[in-house]
Amino acid sequence: MSNKNIIIDIINQKKELEKIAVYDGSNRYSYKKLYYYTESLVARLYSLNINIKCVILFLPNSFQFIISYFAVQGIAATVVPMDYFCTCYEIEESYLYCQADLILTDIEGAQKIQNLDVNYYILDNGKFIKKNKYVFNDLGKYNVVYRTSGSTNLPKFVGFENKAIFSNIKANVASLDFCMNDKTLVLLSMAFSYCMHAQVLSILYVGGTLVIGKSRILTTTEFYRTILMDKITCLMVSPNLILEYIKRDAKHSVSSLTKVCIGSDYISEDSRRKVQYHFSNATIYITYGLTEAGPRVSTLKYNMNKSLPNSVGFPIDNVEVGIYGDGCIVTNEDFVKGEIILKSASVMAGYIYNDKLTNKVIQKGWLKTGDFGYLHNKELFIEGRIKNIVKINGNLIHPEEIEECILKNKKIMDCIVFEEDNLLVADIVSDKNIFHEEIYNHCKKYLSTYKIPKKFNLVNEIKHTKNGKKNRSKYYG
Repeated sequence: MSNKNIIIDIINQKKELEKIAVYDGSNRYSYKKLYYYTESLVARLYSLNINIKCVILFLPNSFQFIISYFAVQGIAATVVPMDYFCTCYEIEESYLYCQADLILTDIEGAQKIQNLDVNYYILDNGKFIKKNKYVFNDLGKYNVVYRTSGSTNLPKFVGFENKAIFSNIKANVASLDFCMNDKTLVLLSMAFSYCMHAQVLSILYVGGTLVIGKSRILTTTEFYRTILMDKITCLMVSPNLILEYIKRDAKHSVSSLTKVCIGSDYISEDSRRKVQYHFSNATIYITYGLTEAGPRVSTLKYNMNKSLPNSVGFPIDNVEVGIYGDGCIVTNEDFVKGEIILKSASVMAGYIYNDKLTNKVIQKGWLKTGDFGYLHNKELFIEGRIKNIVKINGNLIHPEEIEECILKNKKIMDCIVFEEDNLLVADIVSDKNIFHEEIYNHCKKYLSTYKIPKKFNLVNEIKHTKNGKKNRSKYYG
């Protein structure tokens, strides 16, 4: 492997270290073994005797996933991580769009994709299935590509250079005080940049330890047992995931846990308080970002007695934040509301094969986030997504504000607010008996009349995307 690759250097520089880098089930892998198995996979890929320029990873969270990520970089190919719960349609669509040459998978994954017209290599048994010919691709400037759709079902492919990823890793480590003594439980999908950059690569960069959850969805008992037995010091979770684990009103004694980092989607003030109450000995970090930004943008060290509502903290190192509104950019004025924009060395190189969209999102060096907010004393506050704003009778309404209010009712487990026939409507998930009048009266305590939904629907569930965000495509088109 070439030492010129700054991401590969994360393990190159620790190739003689006997310290455990990864717990994967009952298996323990040192940094020395991590380097060895990566080198071995590089040799196996070269032995296939095909011109590999772009490789899709279709693997569960595992040690195999990690060595595959490094090994593909080791052969100077582009890595395209795919979530293991993706459909065959999504895999084939990504394979064709990225003009991939190969999929790395396991036996179970191979059974899922065996009828697709794709080349794949099974890591478990070394079996190579070649079905189609090499197609020229132009992904040379991208080291890593992430498929993302945010809260809609329209896929985008976000390309990064390693120097941008490495910049975000260093700033992320500094903002969260990661160190070699940290041991973090991996529950989010490694196929997403938040998990891969802000957790996996960041922890390996400082020489810490990754503990891969035996499944992405642990029971509450398994969750706390893992923290206790493996002496986990750090969690990185999405709001809906951590709230699922703390929904019972009981504190848990997890003395080893020093950091709980929450990101990937909006978390209400009430939910922030619940998390701090349950993990009172840990520091709660609210992290804000988006895939296109690398992904990390800002960090709030949360304190229920001091932190202000809607704050996502201060920009991390090498990130400049501004507000765009009324045709001008504001970086130093307080309480000017508009679209949040940013400049950073961590920003994506672009959406692959889509210069039009790239130029629409990145203008004069500023990345447009699509989030609505403001600055106060250089602290960043977010009120919601611009595309989610609902206009009813001339009033601009942020659904996130109303959802936060509704979720203060302990009978309600989840909700989503949207416009329907010029009326404000809320879909509600509850396992208790709850009636329209009760929810309406609850909202009256916190909201202006025009912000109170006129209709409440009881539903069985609110759909979420693979990385934990509410899937608003059904409601917003």
